[in-house]
Amino acid sequence: MKIAVNAQWYQAGQHTGIGTYTEYLYRNIWKLDNDKNQYIFFSKEPSEELIHSGGTKVNFRKAVSVEGNKYLRFIWENTILPAQINRTSLDILHSVNYSLPWAVSHRIKKIITVYDLIWMRFPEFFSKDTLYAAKKRFHRSCQASDAILTISESTKSDIQQYFNCNGNKIIVTYLGVDRKKFRLVDISEPVESYIRVKYNLPKKFILWVGDFRNNKNVDRLCRAFIKVKETLHCPHKLVLSGHNGYKYQRSKTALQQHKEFFVFTGAVEDSEIPILYNLAEIFVFPSLYEGFGLPVLEAMACGTPVITSNRSSLPEVAGEAAILVNPENEEEIADAIAKLIMDDSLKESLRKKGLERARLFTWENTAYKTLKLFEEIARQK
Repeated sequence: MKIAVNAQWYQAGQHTGIGTYTEYLYRNIWKLDNDKNQYIFFSKEPSEELIHSGGTKVNFRKAVSVEGNKYLRFIWENTILPAQINRTSLDILHSVNYSLPWAVSHRIKKIITVYDLIWMRFPEFFSKDTLYAAKKRFHRSCQASDAILTISESTKSDIQQYFNCNGNKIIVTYLGVDRKKFRLVDISEPVESYIRVKYNLPKKFILWVGDFRNNKNVDRLCRAFIKVKETLHCPHKLVLSGHNGYKYQRSKTALQQHKEFFVFTGAVEDSEIPILYNLAEIFVFPSLYEGFGLPVLEAMACGTPVITSNRSSLPEVAGEAAILVNPENEEEIADAIAKLIMDDSLKESLRKKGLERARLFTWENTAYKTLKLFEEIARQK
């Protein structure tokens, strides 16, 4: 096969969900296919690891960055990209986001990846213009695609519910976890000391990792933690690790009255995130909505006991290896944190279950299922 990949949303060094998916999916696909296929990979800046894993079977080409002018992005995707791929003997176009370019030849099979439909489930989080554009673009892509890859049964259900899309062409391929990176680590005393000083980490802490978007439910989590501190008077702090920005600053300001309970690390270096998981006593992730919820799996792979939400895809990922809570119930979140702080045997049980659960999710399996889908779709007339 000859496969084009529209990865204009991916750029090396940006650790977004789309970036992680694209990087690990194609690294593993290119390991699996034994030089059977040829690829044209459109992105702004692929990582050195991705370039190396692609070898001679991949032709890397420049894409317009998603961070640039949105009109320029639209023009590139709908004029320059189709012009380049239509004149090749291409079998498949895979768009690693749900946007498909116009004017792509009908002979080329089209596959999109959909991570979540948060803009349909929580429209109040988005502007009217953003919602209108997303609905129009998704409806067209849903109709024009030959197959839709999605990362959870929850997202598959949302696609069918909101867009009446044929479920037979929606294929669920769960994400994986990088077991070389996210694992139990014996942290040396100098490294631990360095990390604790760098991020102002207390001896005992509960960890949350993510960005400060509305669906992450950070405000409720913080109020729940205040209840825990006032009830138990425990030494723990809640460490909030995520990118700076307006919502980050808003949350930090809102907690000034109880600032001694919290640590805001800002963005953590990618190589140091596994160390934070390993040092944390508990990982809490009570999100209102996730397409998958990769931090839950990363924490489990590091042996950290997990509390997460009973909503959207999170029960699929966590299984019975985490405490599931109603993310809209602050008392329930607080009770789960307090229970886990006080119960060492429960912590140990969840730690062991989490390690076993994380082993079920591999990028090799994600790549294998994706490559098999490419082969099936390419054979269709």
